Amino acid sequence: MLLTEETLVNTTLAELGYAPVDQPGAPSFTEFKRAVWASYEQRRHLDLIDAHLEQVADFLLSNGQRGIDRLMIFTPPQYGKSTTVSQLFRPGCWAATPTCA
Repeated sequence: MLLTEETLVNTTLAELGYAPVDQPGAPSFTEFKRAVWASYEQRRHLDLIDAHLEQVADFLLSNGQRGIDRLMIFTPPQYGKSTTVSQLFRPGCWAATPTCA
């Protein structure tokens, strides 16, 4: 799946058909980011990136039965993708479900 700037600007989560990972009581990835990042401001493009990353976590947790196995994100510099993906995704996945690989 490819996320481009055009996709991020012109698409809603419902149009993409994604819902949060089905984990009763687990915080969403966005809630996790707000809890650990004091100056965090959620933007629309980060909503879409978060939703897709939750689908990647769903793929990991379901042993490849559902979710997204590969994700490429293309946005301009300083859009928060590196912080979101490489610094916060794995701790957020572990916080929600300790068995997340």
